[in-house]
Parts: sequence; C-alpha cells; structure tokens
Amino acid sequence: MFGKRGEAVLKYLTKGQLVGVSGEATLRKYTNKNGVEGSSLDVRVNDLTLLGGKADRPEQTVEQKPAQTTKAAFDAFDDAPF
Repeated sequence: MFGKRGEAVLKYLTKGQLVGVSGEATLRKYTNKNGVEGSSLDVRVNDLTLLGGKADRPEQTVEQKPAQTTKAAFDAFDDAPF
C-alpha cells in the first residue's frame, strides 16, 4: 500500500501484527544486471483487515520504522501453489 492509504494504516501496523489482505497477487520474474534470475510476489491490496485485538499487540515504547522487504522474504513463496 502506498500513498495516503499506506500512511493511514501505518500507525496501526507493527511487526508481528496479524493482518488479512485481499487483492491481486502477481508473481514477477526478472533477471538482474548480473544475470541472476529471481522472482518477487507483488500484491495489489484491495482490502486490509487488522486481525486480533489490541491486547495481542505488544506495547511500543519507541517508534518503529516500516519493515524493509528483502528478496529472502519472498523466497518463502517459491513453494506456494499459485
């Protein structure tokens, strides 16, 4: 999620927070400048639902930066059935 929608939900999301996402998933394959092939899972979010209650979220005493997504995070989807 980008822009105003992304900014609006940012204050409610923390690392480990359960969310439900519906939208369009696209598996994109690419070759980087070194000739290494890879893939990434992109999701166009249509709806995001916060799951669990406030008690399920750890209290934060410091402001967290948004999570950084890495290629390793998407490698877990290599065995996905879609």
